[in-house]
Amino acid sequence: MKIKMLKEAQRMTGTVKWYNEKKGFGFITLDSDGKDIFLHHTTLQPNEDNNITSGDCLTFTIKPQKKGLAATQVTRLEEVVQSRISKKNKPLKYKQIDSGLKFADLDLDSKILQAVRDSGYEAPTPIQAQAIPIILNGKDILGCAQTGTGKTAAFALPILQRLVSTKNNNNMKTKRKISVLVVAPTRELAIQIKDSFNIYGKYTGLRNTVVYGGVGQNPQVKKLQQGVDILIATPGRLLDLIRQGHINLGYVEFLILDEADRMLDMGFIKD
Repeated sequence: MKIKMLKEAQRMTGTVKWYNEKKGFGFITLDSDGKDIFLHHTTLQPNEDNNITSGDCLTFTIKPQKKGLAATQVTRLEEVVQSRISKKNKPLKYKQIDSGLKFADLDLDSKILQAVRDSGYEAPTPIQAQAIPIILNGKDILGCAQTGTGKTAAFALPILQRLVSTKNNNNMKTKRKISVLVVAPTRELAIQIKDSFNIYGKYTGLRNTVVYGGVGQNPQVKKLQQGVDILIATPGRLLDLIRQGHINLGYVEFLILDEADRMLDMGFIKD
C-alpha cells in the first residue's frame, strides 16, 4: 500500500504489520521509510480492536514516545474514505420534472413514501414513472437517462418495495441473505448508491453494505458476515470476495449493472 498524506495535518495512513488480540497491541508499517509504528488497543475506535488483523489499512497521527513512535487517534481507512466520498459526492438532487404522477400512485409502501417525502420529492421523474411499475411487476429493464434525472431512485425504490413485501411475509426471522446485487464501476458511484439506499430505505429495516477495492477487506467481510439484504460492489472487490467464499450469490433476486457502458469501457467485459 502506498502511504499518502491525508488532508488533516500530520495524519497518515499505514498497513497493520501484526496485531495480538489478547495482548492488545501490534505494529503498523510505514511503506515510505519502512518504519514500524507502535499500535495499542486504547488508540482504536471502540469495539474495533478484536477485528484488527494483518493487512488492514488504518489512518492515524504519530506521537513520539520514549521507546519510539506510536500511533494515536487510529481510525479504519475504509471509514475515512467512505465518509469523505459520501460528503463529497452526496446523492444528486434531481430536477422535479412533471410526469403527471405522484409517488403515492406507484403502489409504494408507506415507509418508503415517507422517506421519499423526507427527501423533498412528491412526483417521480419520467425515468422513474416508466421504470418503477415495470420493476414492481418483476420485468427486466434497460434504462438510459441523463445524470440528475433520478436514475438511482428509479431502481432503488421498486427494489426496496419488492424486498419489503418479501421480508414482511417471512417476518425477517431467518439470517439475511443477499437478495440484491448492484455492480458499479467506481467506489465513488458505489458509495453514492449505498447512500441512496440508506436514504430511501431508512424506515424499512433492510440492511445494505458496499464493498470496493483500495482499502482493507476485513471490515467489509465483517459486515457481510452479519448479513445484508442489499450489496453494492465494484467488480474487482466483488470477484475477490466471491473467490474467497465471503459472498454467496445463490439467493440474489435482483441484479443491477449501473453505468454498464462505463464498466465495459474500463475493461471489465471479461469479468
